[in-house]
Amino acid sequence: MYSLNELSWCSKKKDRKTLLDDISSLHKSGDYSNFRKIDSLCSQVSGANYNRAKGELDYILENSPSIIIDNLDKILECDSFGSPTVHRFWSRTLTIKCSDSISPPLYDLTKLAENFGSLPSNLNVLEVGCGFGIETKIFHDLVGYKSYTHVDLPDMLKLQSVYLSHFNIPNVKYINPNEDMKSVKDEYDLFLSNFAFTEISKDIQKFYFDSVIKKCRMGIVLGKMAPHIDTVRFNKLTKVQLGWFESNFNVRFEENNAYGRGGILYFWRDE
Repeated sequence: MYSLNELSWCSKKKDRKTLLDDISSLHKSGDYSNFRKIDSLCSQVSGANYNRAKGELDYILENSPSIIIDNLDKILECDSFGSPTVHRFWSRTLTIKCSDSISPPLYDLTKLAENFGSLPSNLNVLEVGCGFGIETKIFHDLVGYKSYTHVDLPDMLKLQSVYLSHFNIPNVKYINPNEDMKSVKDEYDLFLSNFAFTEISKDIQKFYFDSVIKKCRMGIVLGKMAPHIDTVRFNKLTKVQLGWFESNFNVRFEENNAYGRGGILYFWRDE
């Protein structure tokens, strides 16, 4: 078994240590009222990227505005815990005051619907690298699910549990990959990873692919990737990893034009 600790995470060692120390200190304090103002959490996990959020929200409002307009109260509720910094995002159709953590889950749902059609509310979902849990809340509120499984580092799992418990989000399972991988089921309907699978080392990516992704019927991976080549700087999903997917799934790649960086890999099995 690999040890999926901070050393497997492709980030600056100092930044990794700062984040994990900050989250550990947060749990020791027991005071989560302002946790979304922690600098290391914002910069490495959950935000501090206004331009990305603006691009994603603009894309959604241009291509699928109902996902925001019809669910605005539930979406804004996500920012009611943890005291995040909020920004004013505006477009021709709507002005929103929200955190920049709101956009990635909404963008994921938009891209999933574009490529897989309307998602049913009875999916077994598995996500790797779940931030503080906002994707799960938005998925629950806007789509629904049968079960939602998190695979992440222990202190992050605890933070996700605190956040989602605040909103009474049900049927969430938390898997520590160092200890609990035997509890991964044989099959899931949907795999999600938004700038997480592409931020871990190659050997751990392979471990996750064999242990988790192969058990999913379809999925989406967003991140820093140029999957047909190996030479792009900061390329985190290359033709090597693409080969893993192509050997097991149908795949499609697109540039992430809303963000302006990286790409989106869709994969699925024929029914």
